Amino acid sequence: AMSTTGVSAAELLLDEAEPVSKQGSCSKQGSGRGIFGNRKWKTKLLVVARGFVFYFDKLNVTEANKAARTIPLGVGCSVAKANGDEAGFVLTTPARNYTFDAGSVAACDEWVAAIGAEIEGAEAMAKGMAEKPMKEGAELDATGTTEVVA
Repeated sequence: AMSTTGVSAAELLLDEAEPVSKQGSCSKQGSGRGIFGNRKWKTKLLVVARGFVFYFDKLNVTEANKAARTIPLGVGCSVAKANGDEAGFVLTTPARNYTFDAGSVAACDEWVAAIGAEIEGAEAMAKGMAEKPMKEGAELDATGTTEVVA
């Protein structure tokens, strides 16, 4: 498994060994925090993969396009449709909440399902109840997510 910090869009989307759950463009609302904090909506490339939601400020799939933020999914995370925006959804994490607009109800439902499944998978892994049994003699690597067969 690769590092998730500073991952590029190309690295993430072109890796056939670990296919992504969902990818596409979404509008993201600003957090409104910080000195220049604003609540403006900006288009982001959103990718759900490997127990994370990654978002990119640019939409192009290149090595130069690095993830603006990597959001770990798992215990304490949830995703739900937004109130008052039928195409919107909110990703809640222990650190903060992220508000997105998928552009359509159908796309929103797909994002909620994909992120929800990724959260469930990450929670199951955290509880040590990963669905597939480990190969005999296999051990988890330092990250606790990848099997290393000796």
